[in-house]
Amino acid sequence: MEEMVLQWFDLPGLYFIVHQLQCPFLDATMPVITHLGLGNLIGIGMAMVLLLFQRTRKIGGMLAIAFLLGFVCCNLTLKPLIGRIRPFDYVADVLHHPDIRTHLLVSAPCDGSFPSGHAVFAFIWASVLWQQAKRPWGYIACVIAVLIAFSRVYLFVHWPSDVIAGAGLGVLCGIIGVRVVNRIRTRVPTFGDTFKNDGQL
Repeated sequence: MEEMVLQWFDLPGLYFIVHQLQCPFLDATMPVITHLGLGNLIGIGMAMVLLLFQRTRKIGGMLAIAFLLGFVCCNLTLKPLIGRIRPFDYVADVLHHPDIRTHLLVSAPCDGSFPSGHAVFAFIWASVLWQQAKRPWGYIACVIAVLIAFSRVYLFVHWPSDVIAGAGLGVLCGIIGVRVVNRIRTRVPTFGDTFKNDGQL
């Protein structure tokens, strides 16, 4: 199944992006955009900061739960369990083009490829803000998340299916984070007072 997805979806999609869309402008901007995909620990830290202020406490709680869930599912479970090879390693070792590693525009990641952690955490932000923040913040977060996911494929560090799965997992974690905090607010009065702000930015 994995080989079929690789041959019929991932490789054609990856090569289309790299060979049809590659240009100096994207070569310069994609590395910058990809670093907007804050790592899990940074994301959790930012959520902790949001928890300090009444106005953002509800969203901070939602993000904290979603980030922790995403970290456990993505970094601690799926990546080591599946251990999928990165595109640049596949081209270098399987297709015997080792020079590909010297052309990467970002540092080569050393963990598993599936799912994309950048996509997971970008879409957690997008999912929570879409549900809780006033417009246009939700729209902006979604656009940024899509650009971050695209950048991972453009930079040859993820397969298209990696970022699609990461986006789906991120949205799911965001939904769970929102529902958990809302459930706590309604069922536990003490926590309801803690998160009494409507959570909208």
